[in-house]
Amino acid sequence: MRSRVLLQIGSLCAESRRRPSFGRLHGRLVHRGRNLSNRLKTPQPCAPGTYNRKEGGKSQDDCEECTPGNYCLGEVKNGVSGPCSPGYICPRGSKTQFEVPAPPGTYSLGATDTATPCEAGTYTVDKGSDSCTDCPAGYYCPLDPLVTDKGNAGDIKDCPEGHYCEARTETPKPCPAGTYSPTKNLHSADECLPCTPGKYCLGGESIVSGDCNPGYYCTGDSSTPRQHECFAGAYCLAGSSYPVLCPIGKYNPDEKSDSDAACKACEPGHYCGRTGLDKVEGECDEGYYCPGGSDSPRPKSNRCKKGQMCPKGSANAIDCTKGSYQESVAQGGCIPCPRGFFCPDKCTGFENTCTAGIGECVAGVIPIQECSTGHYCPKGTTAEVSCPAGTYNPKAGAFTENQCIPCDPGHYCAGTGRDSVSGECDAGFYCTRGASVSRPSDSTGGQCLPGFYCPKGATYPIPCTPGYACLTAGLSPPLQKCEAGYYCEGKATSTTPANTGEGGGKCERGYYCEAGSERMVPCPAGTYNPGEYGPDSNACKVCDSGYYCAEAGLSQPTGKCEAGYYCCLLYTS
Repeated sequence: MRSRVLLQIGSLCAESRRRPSFGRLHGRLVHRGRNLSNRLKTPQPCAPGTYNRKEGGKSQDDCEECTPGNYCLGEVKNGVSGPCSPGYICPRGSKTQFEVPAPPGTYSLGATDTATPCEAGTYTVDKGSDSCTDCPAGYYCPLDPLVTDKGNAGDIKDCPEGHYCEARTETPKPCPAGTYSPTKNLHSADECLPCTPGKYCLGGESIVSGDCNPGYYCTGDSSTPRQHECFAGAYCLAGSSYPVLCPIGKYNPDEKSDSDAACKACEPGHYCGRTGLDKVEGECDEGYYCPGGSDSPRPKSNRCKKGQMCPKGSANAIDCTKGSYQESVAQGGCIPCPRGFFCPDKCTGFENTCTAGIGECVAGVIPIQECSTGHYCPKGTTAEVSCPAGTYNPKAGAFTENQCIPCDPGHYCAGTGRDSVSGECDAGFYCTRGASVSRPSDSTGGQCLPGFYCPKGATYPIPCTPGYACLTAGLSPPLQKCEAGYYCEGKATSTTPANTGEGGGKCERGYYCEAGSERMVPCPAGTYNPGEYGPDSNACKVCDSGYYCAEAGLSQPTGKCEAGYYCCLLYTS
């Protein structure tokens, strides 16, 4: 049986004169990848750093460089020897698993041809590292911005003042706003110091940034010079850690005040009994007075005296006004003078010795006088009040205007303060009640109009006497009779009235009217009057012969005498 010799993949023949071909040569089968010569040679392995994946390799030139991230020992294999070891990199053509150590500042996990730069906040000092070390807390490990293929190779720096550095820190972190740090190597933000009360800290600084602004206060962790507005009732100087409260006796209604001048003295009539008030606390109590800056509603030194009054909220004691008095201390008001009396001066008692030359008006004394006739004195009056014109008052001690009596009808009461009527109303005028003049022209009376007359003391206009005419206003007695041929019933305004509107009329047919007639007189039966304006009885004619006049007041005979009768003069029926 014939034998076969096959070349291993990755091996090379020692010599080669011509390209082999498949088939039989000298009775032997030759396969691809085998070099033939006059005699059979041993296959040679690829050189370290190379490998051959194909059959039929002829020389080292047929061996490929080892792939990146792997190494090739040159063994007889059909592939790479293995991956690069951790901590090392294997570029193309690497001969060993430890070909190139990863440089400081980088690391390799193996099976790579490129070292990985340490991440921010980590570092390596030694070559051949398969990992990077975390930068310790209190320090930071920066990266060189100009070197992009390499991390930190051991450049470990102290964390500076005003900052903190946790583990794996690349760049120091500033202390938060409202804190600061005068020391290095802080591990966390919790180690930053709270800003000093009265100061503010912007953050990232080794000292406080500055004082809190005037009008504001900073309690201890302030990141701004205006952390809290100064509240009303207080003021805040620069660098205040808490507002300064306004003292008692003062108040401040405004916010953001920056000096003690903002605290105002308590307003007169009020008191400020506590510190830190933003408004007055209340009004001064009744019976006491509070000047500006008072700290009590009842200042002991400001109690109202006798003869004075202090209403609630008084800034000063007030002397009792005329018409009043006060017998006690610490009172809110004065007592009005009793009704029916008048008090012309202020005092505190009931002795009427305050007359010039007799006594003097001192504390505890008030002159009280009874109201005289013709006057009235309401409660608390300082002087008598005269009864008004048109009234009178015959009694002393009156206390209301209603006690002033309206002037009697037919009379008048001139001027004020009368205790009786002035006299009777003038003739030609009438006075109903309450007249203030003898010839009134208002609701209390007036002049008599035409058709009326008014004797002296008249209480109302009297209609003109029947048979007379009152031709003008202001008549006292009627003076003119109604003319003959007319009659005047009363209220006549003409001696020849044309109709009842003028208070009468003309004498009609069948009647006669003598001068001064108050009504028409009918012609008697047996007579008649065919004409108007009959001035007397002569206007009545005897009934004509042959006729008869059956009744009075005829303007013509009743009729002719009937057959079988005769009618002589004055025949009536």
